[in-house]
Amino acid sequence: MPATELTNILHFLDKHHIALAVEFGPLNQTGQCGPLEGFDGAGSATKMALRIKQLGGNLSYVAMDEPYWFAHIYSGPRQCHWSAQQIADNVRSTVTAFRLVFPDVAIGDIEPITKIDADDLVQQYGEWITVWHHMIGAKLSFFDADVNWNQETTEILGRFSTMLKNEGIPFGIIYNGNSGDPSNAIWLQHATDRFEQFENGSNPLPDQAIFQSWHPNPTRLLPDSDPDAFTHIILSYMRNRTKFSDIKIGPTIRGLLLSHDGRPIAHAQVDLRVKASSGNYNQSFTGIVPAKATEMLIGWRVNTECGCDGKADLAVGHGAFHEDGMAPVPVNLSALHLPAGDAQRPAIASKGTVTLIKASPNERLSVNGPTVTVNAGKPFSFSLPFRITGPTTASVSCNVIFLSATGKEVSRMTIALTPPWTVIGQASTDTTGTFAIARQVVATASQTALELNFPGDTLNRGATAAAH
Repeated sequence: MPATELTNILHFLDKHHIALAVEFGPLNQTGQCGPLEGFDGAGSATKMALRIKQLGGNLSYVAMDEPYWFAHIYSGPRQCHWSAQQIADNVRSTVTAFRLVFPDVAIGDIEPITKIDADDLVQQYGEWITVWHHMIGAKLSFFDADVNWNQETTEILGRFSTMLKNEGIPFGIIYNGNSGDPSNAIWLQHATDRFEQFENGSNPLPDQAIFQSWHPNPTRLLPDSDPDAFTHIILSYMRNRTKFSDIKIGPTIRGLLLSHDGRPIAHAQVDLRVKASSGNYNQSFTGIVPAKATEMLIGWRVNTECGCDGKADLAVGHGAFHEDGMAPVPVNLSALHLPAGDAQRPAIASKGTVTLIKASPNERLSVNGPTVTVNAGKPFSFSLPFRITGPTTASVSCNVIFLSATGKEVSRMTIALTPPWTVIGQASTDTTGTFAIARQVVATASQTALELNFPGDTLNRGATAAAH
């Protein structure tokens, strides 16, 4: 960034009393492993700190970029597998470099929250915190979670937050969407869903909420009044937290809609909604081929890369990927001619113009189609029809995966083949927050989920609760 532009930013932050933070890889290259993510080192730290100082800025926070994960847990090319003591000793010079220029800078950590096969992740991070305190001489100023969002990791995140509260370390969460979200609106909705669901009263609240994207979306920051702009999510986050309480299930579903501190939410719409196991749907979206992308392939996943383990019973039609000026690329799973005989693979069969997919929990599929040439910057469209024929959870996805000239993934768009929520009943809360919805007769076999939903409004966050 040019010095004049950075100077203007630093002056703006100082004028508006906004603290400056940087995310930085503290690990130093030793020749034994790396470089990987997290390996920027003390030399770069000194250069960065001096430049900020010389241009009139004040650095308040340094968020370390996943040093424990990449130096200890990560396995793969250039792996390290250092002990916690070795990692803390390695980054000591980087901490010193920042504090020589900014003595009061707060040093914290960011680490992934995901499912691993080895020892308990929360226990490992607890040991890392202890070692850091012993070797650096101060506690981490904060510890932020980079979450691989799914049901399993949400449970891990809850335990992680409790551990940090017990250690007296401020706890933060990076709320974001998915790399494969095809639009700003969908990315922002996924991020909103995540903070609404985690901060529903059953988990310790974070001390810090971080909104961050390294994905293709959102594509613009301002104005915050625009629901498709990144900064709009801050306004959404600042709304009152809400929750359902005292739910009673029967021919009529009754309950209360309350704020986080127990105040009734009056005159609010509450929906009773269902995910049906039948119906015809079509997933379609448009986009721009990412920069550096030279090829594209279609990937199919069942109970894989989703942190899910569910059922699927659907018929997938012939779809298409169409880049402007190019011939459409068929999107057809049956064209891959998958071999039979794998007991752990879902049942896949062709029937006329559709491909039937039937999966039980623990049956998995991960298969990619052939690569085709694409042109960066060109508009494209994608469409895929499918029919739900039986109980289906969010276990099946079709992925549009863009690759660079070296075969490295540039980005992907993930399309979940799952039925949408359908509203089957509504009610408005009274002045005490009470609602009552007459439950329609819905055959058990025709539904996969039934829940109450408050979509939220300008003052209050949304809330959901199971209704079965």
